[in-house]
Amino acid sequence: MTKVKKHGVIFISLLLLLSIFLTFFINLLYSENNKDFNYNKNSFATSYTGLLAQNTLAGNFNVKITSRDNQDINLDTTTPYYDGQAYSIEWSNAEQFTISFNVDENNPPPLNPNNPDNNETYVLSLSVRFLKGYLENNIFEVNETITLENVYVTQETTNYNNFSNLNFSFDIDDGLNGIFGGNSVNISGWGIYQFVVDINGADAYSNYYAITPTSEIANAPEISYNTISSPNSLHDSFQFYLENFDEYEFIDSTCLTWYVKGESEDGTIYALCAEDLEKESFSDCADYLYDSYERTGQTFLFNDDEISGTWQVWCVYKANNSNTSLTSDSIEVKTGFYFNYFIIVYIIIALAVLAIILVIVFAKLKNKKEKVW
Repeated sequence: MTKVKKHGVIFISLLLLLSIFLTFFINLLYSENNKDFNYNKNSFATSYTGLLAQNTLAGNFNVKITSRDNQDINLDTTTPYYDGQAYSIEWSNAEQFTISFNVDENNPPPLNPNNPDNNETYVLSLSVRFLKGYLENNIFEVNETITLENVYVTQETTNYNNFSNLNFSFDIDDGLNGIFGGNSVNISGWGIYQFVVDINGADAYSNYYAITPTSEIANAPEISYNTISSPNSLHDSFQFYLENFDEYEFIDSTCLTWYVKGESEDGTIYALCAEDLEKESFSDCADYLYDSYERTGQTFLFNDDEISGTWQVWCVYKANNSNTSLTSDSIEVKTGFYFNYFIIVYIIIALAVLAIILVIVFAKLKNKKEKVW
């Protein structure tokens, strides 16, 4: 072996020994600096799994809907909706929700972070999500969705199985009151409901429950009204209502629209709102009373905006996505300040009586004064 080859072998051997020494030194230094961290792949995986478990609650809801004759409605058919399944029940038949939650004993809720001294305790809170909408829209996460948080909160308990006997109930017609977006709101009647249970910070979401309004009505609306005196106007207002309200009690009230057409004392023909002028039936109207007006629902308050005239009032019901409509008969009302000439007669009589009394009193006082003299 030549001298050059010997030097090469020695050089390579030294590099190899130096690499081994540096690797050992770096591992030793890293181990000393991180001995309290106790880092390993398995610990990271366990920590990540625990985080997921804390956000997801295992178990199932027990949601009952009671009918108006106090019977449990059979909820046996679901349809796909948004990100889950939905039950559909007619509002005219559904009266009350009752909600409980059964915890999966094989996947219990997380420990209570708010009670470190005895963290094997559990607190359940119930929230309700609500959308005034139809299932065919197939969307829930929109601006119109309302969430009432913590409509019910249990006391701290050591037995999470007690939540299966929760049986929180509320009337569908009256609904629930709460705060949403800083405002007082009420969720009730027809619409889509979803329930959210939170136990020690872990959440579970129920299926969707669509309370559907009545859509098929046999008879046209029958309307009547009451006259309402206004404290700040010489013109009366008129409160219209449905005489066959029972047929229309459980409708989508936005599907019942009221219309007004009238002629003022100067001969101008008016519609109620600006948008009505686009309809063929209002083609003879030259003007309108309001840019917009509250005109949907089972009742309607008509005010003529201080324009005296003769008015025709009627309403039309057209269910959501329907091609047919039902129209009521129209009712005529008159508005304005109408002077009652009998008032003049009453005033004259009152003044005459007052004058006679004053004359008699004056005469008696005069006679009395003359006798003194």
